[in-house]
Amino acid sequence: MSRDRTPANALRYLQLSLICITVAHVAGPTAKGATEMKLLEGLEHGERLTTHLDCLEAATKYLGIDITPGWLYGGTGHAFVMSLGEDLCPSGPHCWGQGPMHRLARNLPFRMGGVAGPRATPELSEKAWDHVRAAIAQGHPCYGWHWEWVLITGFDDEGYFYSGMVEPPKDWRDFGAKAIGFVEIYSVEPAEPAPDEKTILDSLRFAVDFADNHGDGKHMLEGYDGGLEAYDTWIRGLEEGRTDPHGLAYHTRIWLECRTFAADFLEEANARTGGRYSDTLEPAARHYRDVAKSLGAVDDLLGIAVWPPTDEQKTGLRTLIDDPVRRDEAIAGVRAARAAEEAGLATLRKVIAALERSESAVSGR
Repeated sequence: MSRDRTPANALRYLQLSLICITVAHVAGPTAKGATEMKLLEGLEHGERLTTHLDCLEAATKYLGIDITPGWLYGGTGHAFVMSLGEDLCPSGPHCWGQGPMHRLARNLPFRMGGVAGPRATPELSEKAWDHVRAAIAQGHPCYGWHWEWVLITGFDDEGYFYSGMVEPPKDWRDFGAKAIGFVEIYSVEPAEPAPDEKTILDSLRFAVDFADNHGDGKHMLEGYDGGLEAYDTWIRGLEEGRTDPHGLAYHTRIWLECRTFAADFLEEANARTGGRYSDTLEPAARHYRDVAKSLGAVDDLLGIAVWPPTDEQKTGLRTLIDDPVRRDEAIAGVRAARAAEEAGLATLRKVIAALERSESAVSGR
């Protein structure tokens, strides 16, 4: 789904996202004019609607990296994010600064490097092209943004091969340039992870900071809400009938996916730490499981079994929004999710306090 296309927001997104990213440029594997075709066989996108994490999950699977979806979503912090605009435009899930996600990913058993910039200049696109060819020549998967996050599974003389929900232009010069107009391409390779307690502590600190400070320009693009206020925006949009039908289904499925893996992450965190923090991690996991249960009820009400929805299903969503009884059911589900999330955030603060007393969590690399 496309982000807000205004140049100011595109620039702001890159500013927020690149704060914690080391942008790498490596030389191309072959001389100009001598590019050889290279394809990473078996590298394919999955079924996650959170496509950034879908790309990372596919890349780690391809590389044989042992990481669960819960640890991936939670360890990057994405499991705890929520970002919505007033009408639930489908751009919402992409309109937050993802720099902290890249920083948190350094705790996980892989590393990301790449090329990114707010303008898809010919020079920057060529740097990205060189980076992709060099990475794939080493067997390292790549992915990037062109209206959606997509895997780059290989290349030939003309450009990239893809796997994803969208099919960007073949020509490497057009990737990103013929979307919003910025370039953002990354490669993924194996690396040593940080200690588990550091991974957990860093992620939960981010989760609480995102919920507390989303409105000061630190995490969000202009016109989007995060934290508990995102639920309020969601509820208000339903109450006033201003909700985009496609966006309603998209947001529901995205945040259901994220909160399901938030609960998984917290349960895995409890197991990885031998139950030493079970008095806080177990209730936190239950709260986020309750969030997912409530959002799952809304998702069931919408009735979109396979994504994306058909035109007929979109018409049905509009009918639901206009039906006071069914709309109230959806609102009740979102309200219940908000209450569970509020309780979950309060418990995360207790987990953080307990972890901060752990020397290994604080001193881990």
